[in-house]
Amino acid sequence: MLHPIGSAWATYTPSEKPDPELWRYHEELVKLQSILLEIHRDFDYGDEIIISRHGRVEDGSFIINKGKYRVVVVPPSLTWSEGTVELLEKFLESGGKVIFVGEVPSLIDGEPNEGRWQMILSHPNVWKTENSRKSLTEVLDEAVERDISIADEDGEEIGDILVHHRVDGSRHIYFLANTSRTRTYEAIMKFSQVGEVTEWDLFSGDVSRVEAVTQGSQTILRAVFHPVGSRVFVVDTSKPPHPKGTLPKYEVTEDVRKLSEKWRFKRLHLNSFVIDSCEYRFDDGRWMGKKPIWKIRHEAWRRAGFERYVEAQPWILIKKNVKPTRIFKLSLRASFRSEIKPKRLFLVMEEAEKWMIRVNGVPVSVDTSRWYWDKKFRTIDLSEHVIKGENVIEAACTFDWNTPIENIYLVGDFGVKRLSETEYAITDEPQTLSDGSWVEQGYPFYAGTMRYETEFDFDRELRSDERAIVRLPEAKGTLFLVRVNDSKPIPICWRPLEADVTGSVRKGRNRLTIDVVSSLRNTFGPLHHKAGDLCMVGPHSFRDEENWTDSYQLVPYGLIKGVELVIRSLKYKGS
Repeated sequence: MLHPIGSAWATYTPSEKPDPELWRYHEELVKLQSILLEIHRDFDYGDEIIISRHGRVEDGSFIINKGKYRVVVVPPSLTWSEGTVELLEKFLESGGKVIFVGEVPSLIDGEPNEGRWQMILSHPNVWKTENSRKSLTEVLDEAVERDISIADEDGEEIGDILVHHRVDGSRHIYFLANTSRTRTYEAIMKFSQVGEVTEWDLFSGDVSRVEAVTQGSQTILRAVFHPVGSRVFVVDTSKPPHPKGTLPKYEVTEDVRKLSEKWRFKRLHLNSFVIDSCEYRFDDGRWMGKKPIWKIRHEAWRRAGFERYVEAQPWILIKKNVKPTRIFKLSLRASFRSEIKPKRLFLVMEEAEKWMIRVNGVPVSVDTSRWYWDKKFRTIDLSEHVIKGENVIEAACTFDWNTPIENIYLVGDFGVKRLSETEYAITDEPQTLSDGSWVEQGYPFYAGTMRYETEFDFDRELRSDERAIVRLPEAKGTLFLVRVNDSKPIPICWRPLEADVTGSVRKGRNRLTIDVVSSLRNTFGPLHHKAGDLCMVGPHSFRDEENWTDSYQLVPYGLIKGVELVIRSLKYKGS
């Protein structure tokens, strides 16, 4: 497909306002691109500058360096270069096919030449069509054989599934991805090659032969694509094809058993408590009211004469040899409530060695080599200093631009209790976890892995046509590791949140262990953005004053809707 950048150049006018004529070509091109991807018509973009250097016509093919094409698509456009037009004319005369979509061009090198375009458009190897899915499908089906079809039971191409096709010798490699975040599709795939079809599991490295049939010059199979799921199928034309026949239809039956709603658990990392606002003062002045720590950082930078460099990267200041205009002491004072005397509790501060720290009025040594999360995050043992009730941490430093003024963290063996939307306290840990998010069960700021454990009974042996599946409906985490009895952990990274445990389930009592791995989101944030869980995060997301809220915006983690044991069997329909 030719790229119409020349039409954009020809209609461009320098203006602060968007140019609707220019953007029309962009929008029509994006629309055409989307339709071709949705109907599974693979294409390359043809850039006119590259074509002028490497393009030629030979034996009915439009050739660009090592790429050969039997069909050229001309998108909605105004003008093309003389060299491109000459190649199109030679291509048509040599038997090539050209499809004009939407608005047809009227200029060559920016000059009117409708007569020459009319001669091209009247050539018998030219098709003209609207920029619509229906029209493009009809014209392409007439002009060129389809490479692959990915359709539903009604024969409609499934637009949410995109495909990338590569050829390596006798192997045709198809990577297919479901771009929908919500829909599961059962697709009927028709490959235009005949040979053995295998599926390549890119996660495990396993290669398995799939069930398929041969019909004429096509190989046909069924496949399920879960939301944002992807699969790779390889057709090897050097190997014997699959049997001829009709693609069988299966009926899937499931016996679903809900497992325990209460879980024994082990926290595999230290729990976290976030302190991201505090009182502050400069030198020995009065203590000023509580503020988010990032605002205190900005105020300190301005006071030191760094206003134009607020939030600048450090190498900029190093390169410019920036020095503070004022030297001063900065003190932070943060308080937190504890309902218990924790057995293990550590303070975590970035570059803690630059600070003088007191806890409940007692100086605390910052001479430590221990760290958590990152080697710059030093851990200071406060187990002997924290009391039941109100606790106060004071930290003071001589301020310079390379002094990190960041959130303060407590980590250790404790639970966290929500007192209000803006306030939390340290408390005892729960004895068990229930189905649902662990955020509401004592771990709102936890960054780590939670191990869930239970037992279940299975009263018979599995039949040969049955599979045992552990399903985690709507579970939240970055990774799930499932073990039944003494099996190796089965990793689950994407939907469907299912683990095949057929080889591990036995008649009688079974032990189930699930590790749910979270992330640093509820610890490092952003924790105060009104939009909650952002799909895109940058430095500004953590200090967006316009969208700031004092309440904590946390995301769920854990076995949200519990766990199901699914006994699944496949049967031919009608049997």
